[in-house]
Amino acid sequence: MRLQGKLFLLLLVLALLPVLIVRIVDARSLFKLRDAVIAQARSQLEAEIEAGLQRSVTSFSKRVEQEERLIRALLRVQADAVERRLRSMQGATPVAGGETDDAPAVYLLNDFDQRPDAIPGLRTSDRHRRPNESGALELFPVSYEAQVLIPLRSKDREAQDRTLRAMAGIEAEYSQTFALFPEAIFWQYTALLDGVYSSYPGKGGYPEGFDPFVRPWFLVAMANAADDDEPDASWAPPLPDAVTGRTILTATLPVQNADGAIAGVTAIDVPLDRLLERQRLGGDWGPDAEALIVTAVTAQEARSEWGEELLDATGDALAVFAASDERRTPQRAGLAFRFSTLRLDEPEDTAAVFRAVR
Repeated sequence: MRLQGKLFLLLLVLALLPVLIVRIVDARSLFKLRDAVIAQARSQLEAEIEAGLQRSVTSFSKRVEQEERLIRALLRVQADAVERRLRSMQGATPVAGGETDDAPAVYLLNDFDQRPDAIPGLRTSDRHRRPNESGALELFPVSYEAQVLIPLRSKDREAQDRTLRAMAGIEAEYSQTFALFPEAIFWQYTALLDGVYSSYPGKGGYPEGFDPFVRPWFLVAMANAADDDEPDASWAPPLPDAVTGRTILTATLPVQNADGAIAGVTAIDVPLDRLLERQRLGGDWGPDAEALIVTAVTAQEARSEWGEELLDATGDALAVFAASDERRTPQRAGLAFRFSTLRLDEPEDTAAVFRAVR
Protein backbone atom coordinates (compact mmCIF):
# COMPACT_ATOMS: atom_id res chain seq x y z
CA MET A 1 0.00 0.00 0.00
CA ARG A 2 2.85 2.30 0.70
CA LEU A 3 4.20 1.87 -2.79
CA GLN A 4 0.75 2.25 -4.26
CA GLY A 5 0.17 5.41 -2.22
CA LYS A 6 3.42 6.92 -3.40
CA LEU A 7 2.66 6.09 -6.98
CA PHE A 8 -0.77 7.59 -6.57
CA LEU A 9 0.68 10.81 -5.19
CA LEU A 10 3.26 10.96 -7.96
CA LEU A 11 0.62 10.46 -10.60
CA LEU A 12 -1.56 13.10 -8.92
CA VAL A 13 1.29 15.61 -8.92
CA LEU A 14 2.09 14.82 -12.54
CA ALA A 15 -1.58 15.28 -13.42
CA LEU A 16 -1.90 18.56 -11.54
CA LEU A 17 1.45 20.04 -12.56
CA PRO A 18 0.34 21.15 -16.04
CA VAL A 19 -2.73 22.73 -14.49
CA LEU A 20 -0.53 24.61 -11.99
CA ILE A 21 1.83 25.68 -14.73
CA VAL A 22 -1.08 26.90 -16.83
CA ARG A 23 -2.49 28.81 -13.82
CA ILE A 24 0.87 30.42 -13.13
CA VAL A 25 1.32 31.38 -16.76
CA ASP A 26 -2.23 32.71 -16.88
CA ALA A 27 -1.66 34.73 -13.72
CA ARG A 28 1.57 36.22 -15.10
CA SER A 29 -0.19 36.97 -18.36
CA LEU A 30 -3.04 38.62 -16.48
CA PHE A 31 -0.56 40.71 -14.48
CA LYS A 32 1.19 41.74 -17.67
CA LEU A 33 -2.13 42.51 -19.33
CA ARG A 34 -3.20 44.49 -16.29
CA ASP A 35 0.05 46.47 -16.33
CA ALA A 36 -0.27 47.06 -20.07
CA VAL A 37 -3.87 48.22 -19.71
CA ILE A 38 -2.94 50.53 -16.81
CA ALA A 39 0.03 51.93 -18.72
CA GLN A 40 -2.07 52.49 -21.82
CA ALA A 41 -4.86 54.07 -19.80
CA ARG A 42 -2.37 56.30 -17.97
CA SER A 43 -0.74 57.30 -21.24
CA GLN A 44 -4.12 58.04 -22.82
CA LEU A 45 -5.28 59.96 -19.74
CA GLU A 46 -2.05 62.00 -19.65
CA ALA A 47 -2.42 62.75 -23.35
CA GLU A 48 -6.03 63.86 -22.84
CA ILE A 49 -5.06 66.02 -19.85
CA GLU A 50 -2.14 67.51 -21.76
CA ALA A 51 -4.38 68.21 -24.75
CA GLY A 52 -7.00 69.78 -22.51
CA LEU A 53 -4.44 71.97 -20.76
CA GLN A 54 -2.96 72.92 -24.12
CA ARG A 55 -6.41 73.96 -25.31
CA SER A 56 -6.83 75.97 -22.11
CA VAL A 57 -3.43 77.62 -22.60
CA THR A 58 -4.25 78.35 -26.24
CA SER A 59 -7.61 79.83 -25.26
CA PHE A 60 -5.97 81.94 -22.54
CA SER A 61 -3.31 83.07 -25.00
CA LYS A 62 -5.91 84.02 -27.60
CA ARG A 63 -7.82 86.09 -25.05
CA VAL A 64 -4.62 87.90 -24.08
CA GLU A 65 -3.77 88.46 -27.76
CA GLN A 66 -7.26 89.84 -28.41
CA GLU A 67 -6.89 92.25 -25.52
CA GLU A 68 -3.41 93.19 -26.72
CA ARG A 69 -4.77 94.02 -30.19
CA LEU A 70 -7.59 96.04 -28.63
CA ILE A 71 -5.12 98.03 -26.51
CA ARG A 72 -3.03 98.71 -29.62
CA ALA A 73 -6.11 99.93 -31.49
CA LEU A 74 -7.17 102.17 -28.60
CA LEU A 75 -3.64 103.54 -28.38
CA ARG A 76 -3.80 104.43 -32.06
CA VAL A 77 -7.10 106.26 -31.44
CA GLN A 78 -5.50 108.10 -28.52
CA ALA A 79 -2.46 109.03 -30.63
CA ASP A 80 -4.74 110.38 -33.38
CA ALA A 81 -6.50 112.58 -30.84
CA VAL A 82 -3.18 113.97 -29.59
CA GLU A 83 -1.95 114.61 -33.13
CA ARG A 84 -5.16 116.43 -34.08
CA ARG A 85 -4.65 118.78 -31.16
CA LEU A 86 -1.00 119.31 -32.00
CA ARG A 87 -1.91 120.13 -35.59
CA SER A 88 -4.45 122.70 -34.50
CA MET A 89 -2.30 124.56 -31.93
CA GLN A 90 -5.17 127.04 -31.70
CA GLY A 91 -7.71 128.02 -29.11
CA ALA A 92 -8.14 130.33 -26.21
CA THR A 93 -5.51 130.50 -23.48
CA PRO A 94 -6.54 128.03 -20.74
CA VAL A 95 -7.08 129.25 -17.21
CA ALA A 96 -5.33 127.14 -14.58
CA GLY A 97 -7.74 125.77 -12.01
CA GLY A 98 -10.93 127.00 -13.67
CA GLU A 99 -12.91 127.56 -16.85
CA THR A 100 -13.90 130.47 -19.04
CA ASP A 101 -16.45 130.60 -21.81
CA ASP A 102 -13.89 129.80 -24.48
CA ALA A 103 -11.21 127.78 -22.68
CA PRO A 104 -11.27 124.41 -20.95
CA ALA A 105 -9.99 124.16 -17.41
CA VAL A 106 -6.37 123.26 -16.84
CA TYR A 107 -5.37 121.52 -13.61
CA LEU A 108 -1.67 121.36 -12.92
CA LEU A 109 0.15 119.09 -10.50
CA ASN A 110 0.15 121.78 -7.81
CA ASP A 111 -3.64 121.95 -8.07
CA PHE A 112 -3.96 118.24 -7.33
CA ASP A 113 -1.41 118.33 -4.52
CA GLN A 114 -2.33 121.63 -2.87
CA ARG A 115 -5.91 122.46 -3.95
CA PRO A 116 -7.69 119.08 -4.25
CA ASP A 117 -11.07 120.65 -3.49
CA ALA A 118 -10.82 122.57 -6.77
CA ILE A 119 -10.51 119.39 -8.87
CA PRO A 120 -13.84 118.15 -10.29
CA GLY A 121 -14.64 114.50 -9.64
CA LEU A 122 -11.62 113.90 -7.39
CA ARG A 123 -12.36 110.93 -5.16
CA THR A 124 -10.72 107.76 -3.89
CA SER A 125 -10.74 104.84 -6.30
CA ASP A 126 -10.82 101.15 -5.43
CA ARG A 127 -8.47 100.54 -8.35
CA HIS A 128 -5.77 102.96 -7.27
CA ARG A 129 -3.59 102.30 -4.24
CA ARG A 130 -0.11 103.43 -3.33
CA PRO A 131 2.26 102.71 -0.44
CA ASN A 132 2.26 105.12 2.47
CA GLU A 133 5.26 105.93 4.65
CA SER A 134 4.94 102.62 6.52
CA GLY A 135 4.74 100.64 3.28
CA ALA A 136 1.04 99.73 3.58
CA LEU A 137 -1.12 100.22 0.50
CA GLU A 138 -3.85 102.82 0.80
CA LEU A 139 -6.47 104.24 -1.54
CA PHE A 140 -5.81 107.65 -3.04
CA PRO A 141 -8.01 110.06 -5.02
CA VAL A 142 -8.12 110.34 -8.80
CA SER A 143 -10.40 112.26 -11.14
CA TYR A 144 -12.05 110.80 -14.22
CA GLU A 145 -13.30 114.30 -15.06
CA ALA A 146 -9.92 116.03 -15.25
CA GLN A 147 -6.45 115.26 -16.49
CA VAL A 148 -3.30 116.48 -14.76
CA LEU A 149 -0.98 118.63 -16.86
CA ILE A 150 2.65 118.91 -15.76
CA PRO A 151 4.94 121.51 -17.39
CA LEU A 152 8.40 119.98 -17.60
CA ARG A 153 11.80 121.44 -18.35
CA SER A 154 11.73 123.33 -21.63
CA LYS A 155 14.09 125.61 -23.52
CA ASP A 156 11.21 127.17 -25.45
CA ARG A 157 8.54 128.48 -23.09
CA GLU A 158 6.48 129.86 -25.94
CA ALA A 159 6.28 126.44 -27.61
CA GLN A 160 5.48 124.88 -24.25
CA ASP A 161 2.61 127.32 -23.70
CA ARG A 162 1.21 126.57 -27.17
CA THR A 163 1.34 122.86 -26.44
CA LEU A 164 -0.37 123.36 -23.07
CA ARG A 165 -3.17 125.18 -24.86
CA ALA A 166 -3.44 122.42 -27.43
CA MET A 167 -3.62 119.68 -24.78
CA ALA A 168 -6.16 121.49 -22.59
CA GLY A 169 -9.41 119.53 -22.56
CA ILE A 170 -8.00 116.32 -24.05
CA GLU A 171 -9.43 114.41 -21.07
CA ALA A 172 -12.60 114.21 -23.16
CA GLU A 173 -10.77 112.04 -25.71
CA TYR A 174 -8.97 110.11 -22.97
CA SER A 175 -12.33 109.38 -21.36
CA GLN A 176 -13.87 108.12 -24.59
CA THR A 177 -10.97 105.74 -25.12
CA PHE A 178 -11.07 104.57 -21.51
CA ALA A 179 -14.80 103.81 -21.76
CA LEU A 180 -14.11 101.24 -24.49
CA PHE A 181 -12.00 99.02 -22.19
CA PRO A 182 -12.23 100.29 -18.60
CA GLU A 183 -11.41 96.97 -16.96
CA ALA A 184 -7.94 96.90 -18.52
CA ILE A 185 -6.83 100.54 -18.86
CA PHE A 186 -5.10 101.87 -15.75
CA TRP A 187 -3.45 105.13 -16.85
CA GLN A 188 -3.38 107.09 -20.13
CA TYR A 189 -0.72 109.71 -20.67
CA THR A 190 1.31 111.69 -23.17
CA ALA A 191 4.81 113.16 -22.86
CA LEU A 192 5.64 115.84 -25.43
CA LEU A 193 9.09 117.14 -26.28
CA ASP A 194 7.91 120.74 -25.87
CA GLY A 195 7.90 120.02 -22.14
CA VAL A 196 4.31 118.99 -21.45
CA TYR A 197 3.13 115.84 -19.68
CA SER A 198 -0.57 114.92 -19.60
CA SER A 199 -2.06 112.04 -17.59
CA TYR A 200 -5.57 110.64 -17.13
CA PRO A 201 -7.29 110.04 -14.80
CA GLY A 202 -5.87 113.08 -13.06
CA LYS A 203 -3.96 112.57 -9.82
CA GLY A 204 -1.24 114.11 -7.70
CA GLY A 205 1.54 112.52 -5.72
CA TYR A 206 4.20 112.31 -8.42
CA PRO A 207 7.69 111.74 -7.01
CA GLU A 208 9.99 114.72 -6.82
CA GLY A 209 12.03 115.09 -9.98
CA PHE A 210 9.61 113.00 -12.06
CA ASP A 211 10.93 112.90 -15.62
CA PRO A 212 8.93 110.94 -18.21
CA PHE A 213 11.67 111.42 -20.82
CA VAL A 214 13.91 108.86 -19.08
CA ARG A 215 11.22 106.25 -18.47
CA PRO A 216 11.60 103.03 -20.53
CA TRP A 217 8.20 103.41 -22.22
CA PHE A 218 9.30 106.78 -23.65
CA LEU A 219 12.72 105.51 -24.71
CA VAL A 220 11.26 102.40 -26.37
CA ALA A 221 8.84 104.46 -28.46
CA MET A 222 11.49 107.00 -29.45
CA ALA A 223 13.87 104.21 -30.47
CA ASN A 224 11.14 102.69 -32.66
CA ALA A 225 10.48 106.11 -34.21
CA ALA A 226 14.16 106.41 -35.10
CA ASP A 227 14.18 102.96 -36.74
CA ASP A 228 10.84 103.16 -38.57
CA ASP A 229 9.21 106.00 -40.50
CA GLU A 230 5.79 104.65 -39.51
CA PRO A 231 6.36 103.01 -36.11
CA ASP A 232 3.73 100.70 -34.68
CA ALA A 233 2.72 100.45 -31.05
CA SER A 234 5.24 98.63 -28.89
CA TRP A 235 5.31 97.29 -25.34
CA ALA A 236 7.74 98.36 -22.66
CA PRO A 237 8.89 95.70 -20.16
CA PRO A 238 6.92 95.32 -16.91
CA LEU A 239 7.87 98.13 -14.55
CA PRO A 240 6.62 99.69 -11.32
CA ASP A 241 4.29 102.64 -11.87
CA ALA A 242 5.87 105.96 -10.86
CA VAL A 243 2.93 106.91 -8.60
CA THR A 244 1.44 103.68 -7.24
CA GLY A 245 4.39 101.30 -7.49
CA ARG A 246 2.00 98.79 -9.07
CA THR A 247 3.60 96.63 -11.74
CA ILE A 248 2.29 97.59 -15.15
CA LEU A 249 2.75 96.85 -18.84
CA THR A 250 2.85 99.91 -21.06
CA ALA A 251 1.73 100.13 -24.68
CA THR A 252 3.53 103.09 -26.20
CA LEU A 253 3.42 104.92 -29.53
CA PRO A 254 5.20 108.03 -30.93
CA VAL A 255 3.06 110.99 -31.99
CA GLN A 256 3.83 113.56 -34.68
CA ASN A 257 3.23 117.27 -34.97
CA ALA A 258 1.84 119.14 -37.99
CA ASP A 259 5.08 118.94 -40.02
CA GLY A 260 5.49 115.19 -39.43
CA ALA A 261 8.30 115.44 -36.90
CA ILE A 262 8.17 113.35 -33.74
CA ALA A 263 6.47 115.45 -31.06
CA GLY A 264 6.53 112.95 -28.21
CA VAL A 265 4.99 109.70 -27.02
CA THR A 266 1.53 108.65 -25.87
CA ALA A 267 0.92 105.51 -23.82
CA ILE A 268 -1.61 103.29 -22.06
CA ASP A 269 -0.85 101.31 -18.91
CA VAL A 270 -2.32 97.87 -18.26
CA PRO A 271 -1.87 96.34 -14.78
CA LEU A 272 0.22 93.19 -14.91
CA ASP A 273 -2.20 91.37 -12.62
CA ARG A 274 -4.88 91.92 -15.27
CA LEU A 275 -3.05 89.32 -17.37
CA LEU A 276 -2.09 87.06 -14.46
CA GLU A 277 -5.46 86.72 -12.76
CA ARG A 278 -5.72 83.17 -11.47
CA GLN A 279 -9.44 82.82 -12.29
CA ARG A 280 -8.77 83.47 -15.98
CA LEU A 281 -6.94 80.14 -16.29
CA GLY A 282 -10.21 78.23 -16.19
CA GLY A 283 -11.34 75.16 -14.28
CA ASP A 284 -8.99 72.65 -15.93
CA TRP A 285 -6.06 73.78 -13.81
CA GLY A 286 -5.14 72.63 -10.34
CA PRO A 287 -5.19 74.94 -7.30
CA ASP A 288 -1.44 75.51 -7.49
CA ALA A 289 -1.41 76.60 -11.13
CA GLU A 290 -0.44 80.18 -11.89
CA ALA A 291 0.00 82.33 -14.99
CA LEU A 292 3.45 83.71 -15.76
CA ILE A 293 4.85 86.38 -18.03
CA VAL A 294 8.28 85.66 -19.46
CA THR A 295 10.34 88.36 -21.12
CA ALA A 296 13.94 88.50 -22.27
CA VAL A 297 16.12 90.98 -20.38
CA THR A 298 19.80 91.70 -20.20
CA ALA A 299 21.54 91.80 -16.86
CA GLN A 300 22.03 95.55 -17.29
CA GLU A 301 18.32 96.10 -17.95
CA ALA A 302 17.29 94.03 -14.95
CA ARG A 303 19.72 95.78 -12.62
CA SER A 304 18.74 99.27 -13.77
CA GLU A 305 14.99 98.66 -13.58
CA TRP A 306 14.57 96.08 -10.82
CA GLY A 307 17.61 96.44 -8.61
CA GLU A 308 20.57 94.23 -7.86
CA GLU A 309 18.69 92.36 -5.13
CA LEU A 310 16.19 91.02 -7.68
CA LEU A 311 18.76 89.69 -10.12
CA ASP A 312 20.80 86.58 -9.47
CA ALA A 313 22.15 86.17 -12.99
CA THR A 314 25.26 87.72 -14.49
CA GLY A 315 24.24 87.65 -18.13
CA ASP A 316 21.20 87.71 -20.40
CA ALA A 317 18.31 85.79 -18.92
CA LEU A 318 14.60 85.17 -19.12
CA ALA A 319 12.75 87.29 -16.58
CA VAL A 320 9.74 85.59 -15.03
CA PHE A 321 6.96 87.64 -13.46
CA ALA A 322 4.50 85.73 -11.30
CA ALA A 323 1.60 87.00 -9.23
CA SER A 324 2.33 86.93 -5.51
CA ASP A 325 0.85 88.09 -2.23
CA GLU A 326 4.25 88.80 -0.74
CA ARG A 327 5.66 92.31 -0.42
CA ARG A 328 9.36 93.04 -0.65
CA THR A 329 10.19 96.28 1.14
CA PRO A 330 8.24 99.42 2.05
CA GLN A 331 9.70 101.08 -1.05
CA ARG A 332 8.39 98.22 -3.21
CA ALA A 333 5.19 97.59 -1.31
CA GLY A 334 3.14 98.14 -4.44
CA LEU A 335 4.93 95.36 -6.30
CA ALA A 336 2.71 92.36 -5.71
CA PHE A 337 4.84 90.19 -7.98
CA ARG A 338 7.73 87.83 -7.75
CA PHE A 339 10.56 88.52 -10.14
CA SER A 340 13.13 85.88 -10.94
CA THR A 341 15.43 84.83 -13.73
CA LEU A 342 15.16 81.54 -15.57
CA ARG A 343 18.08 79.65 -17.04
CA LEU A 344 17.97 76.30 -18.77
CA ASP A 345 20.52 73.54 -18.22
CA GLU A 346 22.35 74.25 -21.45
CA PRO A 347 23.54 77.82 -22.13
CA GLU A 348 22.79 77.33 -25.82
CA ASP A 349 19.15 76.55 -24.99
CA THR A 350 18.85 79.64 -22.79
CA ALA A 351 20.36 81.78 -25.56
CA ALA A 352 17.98 80.30 -28.16
CA VAL A 353 14.90 80.94 -26.03
CA PHE A 354 16.19 84.41 -25.16
CA ARG A 355 16.49 85.27 -28.86
CA ALA A 356 13.02 83.85 -29.59
CA VAL A 357 11.34 85.81 -26.80
CA ARG A 358 13.35 88.92 -27.54
